[in-house]
Amino acid sequence: IDCSKINFSNTEELRGKYKIINNNSGEYVQGLSSFMYDVLNEITLNAELDTIKVEKDFLFNDHIKFINSTDLILLDRAYADYSVLSNLITKNVDFVIRFPISQSFKELSNFVSSIETDKILNLKVTTKQKKYVIENNLDTEIKVRFVKVDLGDSIEILATTLFEETIEEVKYLYGCRW
Repeated sequence: IDCSKINFSNTEELRGKYKIINNNSGEYVQGLSSFMYDVLNEITLNAELDTIKVEKDFLFNDHIKFINSTDLILLDRAYADYSVLSNLITKNVDFVIRFPISQSFKELSNFVSSIETDKILNLKVTTKQKKYVIENNLDTEIKVRFVKVDLGDSIEILATTLFEETIEEVKYLYGCRW
């Protein structure tokens, strides 16, 4: 699942439906697309186009209807927050999500600065996410595996519910996004 911003012609009709962006280049109209794509069969399973909004809203409100418990969801760092993790875990959906190196979870920060390359962490709901999690009957504590992937010139942090796979297998699976 991934999102992309789309610039449209600056027409009155589109200005009424999508967001008007102002920058040094002028004024333009922009929307946000989100695609749920089957990387193995190379087909789009669901596509949405909307005004600029939080990317995870597409996952929670649109794509979730097309996700099965046998799926493995691959997500970029825009989805790296507690509500996404808890939502997928509660629905028994496996995932691999790239996490930013600087993250708000203290447990993750300790892992990032350590020499460890693989760690299962118990995460508690963040204060920021607590209301959403409770309102949606999601787990307030979850178990997530974090792995460090060496890309040669940088290190990536991947969060996953795949507890048995090797780091190389998790790296390969996430790489299927590309």
